[in-house]
Amino acid sequence: MAQNFFSAEIVRCPLAAAHREDAVRQMGRLLVDEGYVTADYIDGVLAREAEFPTGLALQNGSIAIPHANPEGNVLRSGIAVAKLERPVVFQSMENPEETVAAEVVFLLALKDQQQHLEMLKNLFLSFQQPAFVQALVESGDADALLRALREQSNIA
Repeated sequence: MAQNFFSAEIVRCPLAAAHREDAVRQMGRLLVDEGYVTADYIDGVLAREAEFPTGLALQNGSIAIPHANPEGNVLRSGIAVAKLERPVVFQSMENPEETVAAEVVFLLALKDQQQHLEMLKNLFLSFQQPAFVQALVESGDADALLRALREQSNIA
């Protein structure tokens, strides 16, 4: 993939969020304000999250990957990423009856289904690298978070 999906304008560290919906709305607003998505994308993400949870407990940290299916509401592809000031609870993607205290949230905004599937695959490959997850969780500021995303992930 030639495109760089991680941009400083949509990376936040730390992000103070009261709960899952607050985190998604704040990150969605970043994507709207920077011209990545239309405002209705945020409601699409929240609706999908209620049906198909995205919390994931990893070996040395927990993340969430909320997203919506692209339906003309993604204007340009990008991924908003936030290291949360305090973890917020997401339902587990592996077992929706369980919860995950997510420390880092990836809000995907991808224009087409093929790109969407490829990105999820590449993210999961990245999450299998303990050093990458540790770098995300230990990021002290947006620059450190962006550097980890660009240098240690399997995403261009």
